[in-house]
Amino acid sequence: MPEGFLERTNNRGMVVKSWAPQVAVLRHQSVGGFVTHCGWNSVLEAVSVGVPMVAWPLHTEQHLNKVVLVENMKMAIGVEQRNGDRFVSGAELER
Repeated sequence: MPEGFLERTNNRGMVVKSWAPQVAVLRHQSVGGFVTHCGWNSVLEAVSVGVPMVAWPLHTEQHLNKVVLVENMKMAIGVEQRNGDRFVSGAELER
């Protein structure tokens, strides 16, 4: 964690320092969507509980998984990454 991160984010959320029960988290009534890196296990977990997804792939096969989810299965919304650093702008996330 960056220096001071836990102090800056105290009382704004929760930091899980080890394994998190992702399916239990996704099932929680307060979850309205899931930003996923498009790893297939995470995708299956989100699909199994019916959570809408925003597809933001990072590595290897995740880019292909994004195409399948967004274009073929219509189960996710894809985000456009900037050329070069592959980050996603705040305006793109808002869209």
